[in-house]
Amino acid sequence: MRVGDEGETELADILPMDGISLDEQITFESLQQDLSKLLALLKPRQREILTLRFGLSDNQQLTLSQVAKRLNLSRETIRKTEHLALSVLRSHQNKIKDYLLN
Repeated sequence: MRVGDEGETELADILPMDGISLDEQITFESLQQDLSKLLALLKPRQREILTLRFGLSDNQQLTLSQVAKRLNLSRETIRKTEHLALSVLRSHQNKIKDYLLN
């Protein structure tokens, strides 16, 4: 169900999650937003590879081989692209350092 003046927010997005405090939920949502901004710095293929490797969209982490098969690329190409993408993200780690300290 959408709520808000213009129906821009899902009701489920503002209700507390079971077993998680409101502070934890807000921190989680902030992390998700910041992670999305960081991933936007990557090239589409880099973003897709990291999303698949680390299960960022569905919590299902895939191996190098699984990602390679799904994208019809070699394992080495996946490995190199992942390494480069992580380097890009590390160069912007100051944007998420508060999350890393907790």
